[in-house]
Amino acid sequence: METMIWIRRGFAIPLIILFVPLLLASLSLTQVNSTFGNSDSYNSQTHKADMYDFVYDEALPAALDEIEAQNAPQDIPVHLSKVKAVTVTTAREILPPKWLEAQFESAVHTFLPYFLGSTDEFTYTLITKDRAETAAKIIKEDFLQGETFRIIYNDGISYLAGKLAENLDQLPYSIALSKDHISSSIQIAAPPDWLIYQIGPAIDSVTPYMTGDSDHFTAKFEVADRVDVAAAAIIDLFGRQETYQY
Repeated sequence: METMIWIRRGFAIPLIILFVPLLLASLSLTQVNSTFGNSDSYNSQTHKADMYDFVYDEALPAALDEIEAQNAPQDIPVHLSKVKAVTVTTAREILPPKWLEAQFESAVHTFLPYFLGSTDEFTYTLITKDRAETAAKIIKEDFLQGETFRIIYNDGISYLAGKLAENLDQLPYSIALSKDHISSSIQIAAPPDWLIYQIGPAIDSVTPYMTGDSDHFTAKFEVADRVDVAAAAIIDLFGRQETYQY
């Protein structure tokens, strides 16, 4: 009798080895099935993982670094490393983590039943009115008045001057102008304070359109007072070198 018991135990060992993984797999599938269709589980996991702060603490800075690393300095108009910290801070203020979390949770609650076949349609509305108003305020009061705008302005002018200098050979005259001379002339024609003065009202015009309070917008740039200055800058620029026709 005792021998039969050991024989049975011997046969049971491979069965146990076979059924333990199957049991674990079954438990895993049961857990997946219980959470796959539960939108709250997704929202809970992203919240526990602190994904919304991760966007600004890790993902966005890494993305900016990657963009700058994959492009030559002359191929992007702004040195992103100079403005990375301000860009991340401004993005966090305009689209704070709590807002991102609310939008993600709303999207999951809306989309998941459709993907699981519980409903044959869905409607999702992304509320951005308050974010557009916040963005306009931050850009006008902080960005345009801060050092970051000056950095972007200087980098942008340098980039534009470089592109113009590269394409001088396409003109019908042989013109030799340095990038620095072109940059100086552009800054005289369109100085940063003048641009700030123009951008402010333009933002005020665009904001109602972005918030849905208006179905159109008109942005005006007053250039009449810059015509004579720009013309003088151009004359001075071309007076710096000799030109001759091909």
